[in-house]
Amino acid sequence: SQHLAVLRTAGLVREERQGRFVNYEVDPNGLALIAQWLAKYRAYWPARIDVLKNLLRDMDQ
Repeated sequence: SQHLAVLRTAGLVREERQGRFVNYEVDPNGLALIAQWLAKYRAYWPARIDVLKNLLRDMDQ
């Protein structure tokens, strides 16, 4: 349950207690934050990979 506690603290999951049971579900707000963070890198990495490919190709010739 330590993993779920970390996810809960990070705001990625939420818990709902039903008697002695605890149900966890993904928190859409937490996922939205991750999506925003990833969006920055979606634009960044393809260009960097292309530069690396070109560099490696030039080194090979």
